[in-house]
Amino acid sequence: MRKDKAWLKEKVQTMIDQEYRCYDPLIQERKHTCRVIMDLIDQMDEPEKLSEEWINEHSKSYTMENAVEISDLKNLLLPQPKKPVIPQFVADWIEEERANIIDWHTEIPERFFLILGHKLHYTTLANTNVSDWVFSGNEEKLYQALKYGYEVEKEKLYRVIFPHTSGYNEKMTLMTNGGGYYIDEVIDPDFEVAELTEQEIKAIDERYWAFAEEVTE
Repeated sequence: MRKDKAWLKEKVQTMIDQEYRCYDPLIQERKHTCRVIMDLIDQMDEPEKLSEEWINEHSKSYTMENAVEISDLKNLLLPQPKKPVIPQFVADWIEEERANIIDWHTEIPERFFLILGHKLHYTTLANTNVSDWVFSGNEEKLYQALKYGYEVEKEKLYRVIFPHTSGYNEKMTLMTNGGGYYIDEVIDPDFEVAELTEQEIKAIDERYWAFAEEVTE
């Protein structure tokens, strides 16, 4: 069975029909979300196919040794969906939620999307960083990530460099030896300058973020 627009609309309509006919706000919100998804499906471009004319023209020139069944050519889709690029913390959240939800809820992207949306909207345990990202115009990107997979964007790295302090020849910098962090002059040969993400810096001490300088090399 081909999983095209008609198939997807049928699945979403089934989800709408399965909801109880009542005025519970949560159920009404779910049904509204499903209808929004139906509208988005109607706006989707139809997948491109090889035309009947092209198939008929080129199928005549092939021998039996290298021929391809016309029925197979008709179902050959040319465009490939592009995986969206999302932040690392969103990717981590998706996989954490996937691990905590039974498989049959996550195997259908539309159902998984509704579950995650409900969690972000209505639960007190919602991840604030993820909520801010999703509801700043990235709802569709989240849905595409669940449907097609995703790529993780490369996070910016920063060095923490403190102002010059009396008694030292060099500025003080957040250093690391691989096992921890230490504030010292850059000339210390036993340590390397730490290059960290914003979240990693704030996890050490939020006050350090004021002295962060982006790594541009």
